[in-house]
Amino acid sequence: MVTEISDEQIEKAREAMKWLAENPSARRLADAEEMQRRDIVSRIEGAREEAREEAREEGVRIGELRERQKTVLQLLGLKWSLEEISNFTGMSIDQIRVLENGSS
Repeated sequence: MVTEISDEQIEKAREAMKWLAENPSARRLADAEEMQRRDIVSRIEGAREEAREEAREEGVRIGELRERQKTVLQLLGLKWSLEEISNFTGMSIDQIRVLENGSS
């Protein structure tokens, strides 16, 4: 998004910069506020990236679970015992029963 800046806005910015240059304590305060703002932005970006990573990992886990469920249903169709399916897939017998009952 491109925003036009008026001559009046440019002049106000110049005046503010001049004032900051002439007032060291104000400049230190402005620098501290800018550092704080950047720190906040950095933490927000870090949190966003962490959330994205968790979402990617969760997507993988969901995909793995769906594949495992598909395998269970196939093995049930081949008349494997619940114990055999549990040993093969790592799913509990109760989880397998839920899939078995849900597929009928």
